[in-house]
Amino acid sequence: MYSNYQLYSPSKTKNKIIVIVIILFFAIVAVLLMNNTPSTTPSTTTPSTTTPSTTTPSTTTPSIDCIGTWGSCSATCGGGKRTYTITTQKTGDGKDCEFANETSQDCNTQICPVDCIGSWGSCSVNCGGGKRTYTITTQKTGDGKDCEFANKTSQDCNTQVCPVDCIGSWGPCSEGCGPGIQYYIVTTHKQGTGISCEASPGSSRGCKIKDCAVTWPSYNANPFSIKLRNTNSCLHPNGGSHTPNYNTNLVLYEGCNEDRLRFKVFSDGQIQHYRPPNTVLGGSCLHPQSGNQAIAKDNDEIVFRNTCDDYWPNMAHTLRYTYENGKIKNTKSELCLKADGTGNNSTIRLKDCNSASLFDLVPS
Repeated sequence: MYSNYQLYSPSKTKNKIIVIVIILFFAIVAVLLMNNTPSTTPSTTTPSTTTPSTTTPSTTTPSIDCIGTWGSCSATCGGGKRTYTITTQKTGDGKDCEFANETSQDCNTQICPVDCIGSWGSCSVNCGGGKRTYTITTQKTGDGKDCEFANKTSQDCNTQVCPVDCIGSWGPCSEGCGPGIQYYIVTTHKQGTGISCEASPGSSRGCKIKDCAVTWPSYNANPFSIKLRNTNSCLHPNGGSHTPNYNTNLVLYEGCNEDRLRFKVFSDGQIQHYRPPNTVLGGSCLHPQSGNQAIAKDNDEIVFRNTCDDYWPNMAHTLRYTYENGKIKNTKSELCLKADGTGNNSTIRLKDCNSASLFDLVPS
């Protein structure tokens, strides 16, 4: 009994209690330290099996401002319409839009700009000075441009001199036949852009109404010499014979005072070499070299042949000549006498009358 008493004595029991308390203290401290120290070991906590909360979610609406804009105007000027369109509606405590959706509003009410339009009317006259008027057909509006002139402005126009055509003509020829002079007479002078006359007032030019016809001296008149104009050379038979042989050429000879240089002319225009006194007929006549009954040719030489009208009437048409304005023309061929030169023995032949030589008839 004593030993058990000793074993369970109060002092020993008290000590055991103290030890237990100390052990528990340190155990609690250790647990607390372990809970505050981060674990490096993956958690093995068993997923919670707590029943989901059945609490009702919050019903608070977020605040959003209303958003709206004006559309474009239906006109750029003169008054149009535009519409306000809300693209985002207000929510919660958001701000209201300034205008209700589809609100309509006037816009661009300013006056449309229109340029002034005006023009000059036609001139009252075509020349000499007239008047024209500026008329405005469209008035300026808004910021449009002004016209250059005020309405009904008057202005001079077509002040240039009126054109007048010159009127003039050539006056009468100073000679009734042969070469003459005529002067240009202006009766209306040109003005402005009028047409000019063909010549200036007082201008002169040569003229000829007609050729002056010189009649051959009658056959019964005194014989005459035929002298090349502006020279001292006359026609005569080549060789100077008073009675030239058949086909003797007609040439020039310087000096015109010898009997062998004289001629007479029949009334029909045949030219006969002058024969000595008392031998009226039978003298040689001037004849185109190729004449005969054919028409003479250009460049034919003139020769003497004893075939005048009395003896060869069927050939007389080739032997006739006229004398006008110094030209001796063969009537059949319409060719005229032309000298090859001006000196002794220059051949006489038939050529175009425009280039013919001019001769003068010199009485004996």
